Amino acid sequence: MFCCDTRRAVIIVNAVRIVMLVFGLITVRAVARVTGLEENKSDVSQDVSGKPIVNDGGNEDRRVVFVIYVVLACACSIVGIVGAVRFHMYMVAVALIPLVLETMVLVFRIDILFLALVAAFIYPHIMLIKEIREEIMTKNNYDNVKHSCCCV
Repeated sequence: MFCCDTRRAVIIVNAVRIVMLVFGLITVRAVARVTGLEENKSDVSQDVSGKPIVNDGGNEDRRVVFVIYVVLACACSIVGIVGAVRFHMYMVAVALIPLVLETMVLVFRIDILFLALVAAFIYPHIMLIKEIREEIMTKNNYDNVKHSCCCV
């Protein structure tokens, strides 16, 4: 017997993740407006020879990539929620894709705090996939295995 209803945990974790991603998107947008990064799209300066150098800092490109990532990560989390509701392990695995990508980035950046947070988000997905694969967690026996001491 497991301590936690991993199906419910996956649903909760993905819902929290969507809220965090949307909040992060709003925060980045607000910081860009307050700091004026949004208004200064390009900066023209000169190099040693006097040729003009246009430096946009890549802020616009980074923001576009970030927005695309947030939209895709939210979509993956929605698929993960639907997969948990339907007991479909491949749909739950889709929600792991952005989490694994983030793990690789965080390991490279040596960001222990966020790495621990992402690991806490990964764990219920892996456990639910394991339980579905071993037929511990199925539509037919969910009433027998649904119990929770931590995800109420």
